[in-house]
Amino acid sequence: QHHDLTSMRSALTQTERLVHELWVHQIELEIQNRALSDAQEQLEASRERYVELFDFAPVAYLTLEADGRIVEANLTAARMVGQDRSFLHGRRLQTVVGMVDPLAFRSLLRATAEQGTPSSAELTFRTPSQQTYVVEAVAIPVHRSRPGPVRMAMHDITARATAEQNFHFLSQAGARLNRIPLES
Repeated sequence: QHHDLTSMRSALTQTERLVHELWVHQIELEIQNRALSDAQEQLEASRERYVELFDFAPVAYLTLEADGRIVEANLTAARMVGQDRSFLHGRRLQTVVGMVDPLAFRSLLRATAEQGTPSSAELTFRTPSQQTYVVEAVAIPVHRSRPGPVRMAMHDITARATAEQNFHFLSQAGARLNRIPLES
């Protein structure tokens, strides 16, 4: 009977130790869980911040497949091309807008998508509502696969381009006027 009592005591102590270890483990798991959910909340918040930065950036951002199909566009890009963002998804940029120099766009896209080299070009296009934009387009490869998708930023330089054209026109006109002899 003494032996039974000893083995019961030892079983109880072992059980108590196991219960204590489980309890400690449960507390550790709860702490880890809280840390994970805090990290998850921080990730969500930073993701929202980046989505806002992407969408409301003053520059048009697009992700394009190697053939020009639009994978992603921010609100600025949608506003620039005069289309709803959902309409743009899956369509080729060169069919959404009329490129004045389609070759310049194609070679910018090809250089980045196929050679994987960041490239830039000045592009002019007409929107479906016949508004003309001159943009400085900068393209970078998304990842190493060839040909792969391309991220493109289009900075609107229409006003600057128009001012340069006007200046060029005025300076030519001025040069012509200077050649006209004045009556004495």
